[in-house]
Amino acid sequence: MGGQAVLEGVMMRGPRAYAVAVRRPQGDILLISHPFQPLVSRKGWLRFPIVRGAVSLVEMLVLGYKSLDYSANVAGQAAKEIEEAQKAAQAAKEMEEARKAGRDAPAVPDSIPAEKNPPSPEPAASAQPPASPQPPASAERPIGPWAMAGVFAISMGLAMLLFVALPNAATHLLGLLSRDGLIEERQPLLYNLVAGFVRVCVIVAYIWGISLFKDIRRLFQYHGAEHKVVMAYEQRQPLNLERIRPMTTVHPRCGTTFIAVVILVSIIIFAILAALILRVYPPFGGWSIWLRKTLLIALHILFMPLVAGIAFEITRRAGKRPDFWLYRFLLLPGLAFQRITTRQPDDAMIEVALRAFFAVLEPEQLALIPEEEPGTTPAEQTPSLDAVPV
Repeated sequence: MGGQAVLEGVMMRGPRAYAVAVRRPQGDILLISHPFQPLVSRKGWLRFPIVRGAVSLVEMLVLGYKSLDYSANVAGQAAKEIEEAQKAAQAAKEMEEARKAGRDAPAVPDSIPAEKNPPSPEPAASAQPPASPQPPASAERPIGPWAMAGVFAISMGLAMLLFVALPNAATHLLGLLSRDGLIEERQPLLYNLVAGFVRVCVIVAYIWGISLFKDIRRLFQYHGAEHKVVMAYEQRQPLNLERIRPMTTVHPRCGTTFIAVVILVSIIIFAILAALILRVYPPFGGWSIWLRKTLLIALHILFMPLVAGIAFEITRRAGKRPDFWLYRFLLLPGLAFQRITTRQPDDAMIEVALRAFFAVLEPEQLALIPEEEPGTTPAEQTPSLDAVPV
């Protein structure tokens, strides 16, 4: 079980399905769920260690984009409905005032269809959202393959620029300021340690910077809600608010932890790569510095799937044995990162995460959840799911 935060909601992924629950500004929750079978379970040759990590990473990125697109469209549709309701209420108010004053009613805005015999206006009722809204058709519109490829390419390009090219360029400039210089192919381990430190600084500055935005802070709260629900389930706790609230917002299998492990693995892989190039092809050391650096950065990008695959295997095993000293050491930077990327959620956010979580549970998983405790009612155990429009 796992997932991610989306705009005003949570995406949860189970063994055979994923679901996205989003709270609209009107206060209700929309929920969609779709079947999902990981590619590694359909293609046997993709199950090999390291390969499955790179494939799973790309698959989760695509799934994450789809979920974010849905949540963004729900927010846009809700904003449009609120605006139309406000216009209708304002028009009704003006018509009522004109009727009382004995004047002609003002022209009805184009967005409100005129009726031959309009009923007596009821502003309060007209301003209310529908009692049982359905997910808007536009919110579930499929993302075209070319649009998805374009978004993915731009995102990966920015990621490579910020977290690969920029740290390498900064480390090279720092080397120029030192007395003996800092050349990657001559001092591969030291160079990549410095580059790794710069990469950490860039990532922390980036996360801290976006956390200043209100919407991102709320996103981090939903991230915390997702972690709390998954943690309560994995600890075999009854899934009610009382048991979920005290749960930690830090989880060893979080994507933030994965990023930290990627940085640690990249230091080792890139150091070996730089030393190996010079050993296999000694004339490489005679090339111009800009040509050598361009090639090394390109190779860093090319080897990122290998780095991601190794980091995936480490994170996967560490999630199963979080108390092992080596895994605890490797996960420590990522757990520290999560202090920034997760915030304490409120009960309404936990409810949203629960809606998505229950939508993807298999019957055998549902049976693992402890029964209600004596003295509690079903309503106290979990929010009712009957009213969730699907």
